[in-house]
Amino acid sequence: MSLAAGSASLLPLSVGIVRYKKLSTAMKVFLLFCLLTCLEIVAEFILSYRGINNLFLGNSSFPVETAFIAAVYAFALEGKKVRGVIITLGGIFLFIWTVDKIFFDLPGSINEEMAILSRIFIIVLSVIALHTTARRTMLALTDEPLFWLTSGNLLYSAGIVLLLGLSNEIAAMGVSYFIAAWNINWSLDIIANVMFAKGFLCKVTPRT
Repeated sequence: MSLAAGSASLLPLSVGIVRYKKLSTAMKVFLLFCLLTCLEIVAEFILSYRGINNLFLGNSSFPVETAFIAAVYAFALEGKKVRGVIITLGGIFLFIWTVDKIFFDLPGSINEEMAILSRIFIIVLSVIALHTTARRTMLALTDEPLFWLTSGNLLYSAGIVLLLGLSNEIAAMGVSYFIAAWNINWSLDIIANVMFAKGFLCKVTPRT
């Protein structure tokens, strides 16, 4: 399942590259995030294959993902007020993560607190972006790239927030228990990547 989830990350990246010239600035930023995600997955597989602890990569992904999602939404949405709220929320999370990294980080373990907090921030950001898009669009909502991005983020983040909070406890029970539980994460990740790919396929005239 982990291999399938890792391979699924190539889907939105491939579609985004093919559609690159037709993408808005926001979607190009999201494409860059998809590329970084694929590189991170490759690095995790390599380290895991060599028996090296790769949890630091996952912990480092929390601020990167949250910052990119905030940037994508800020570029995609019109209006200084909503953009300001999104940028402010993204900045608040980065500040909290930096403080936690300096004073409370425990190397070699999953940072459950930041994992949960990043998902909560992404959920809030996605709800704001989806609500704003639904209220302002003149098109069918499913024709909006942001609909698929926000929906994918909401599905994945809401689905794994509890799992992330218990990740260290599950890992302590043994590898077999961790893999069984993590199948939820991988399944939702596959679905989210399909939705992201659909977002790249939306034929909407770029706003920016």
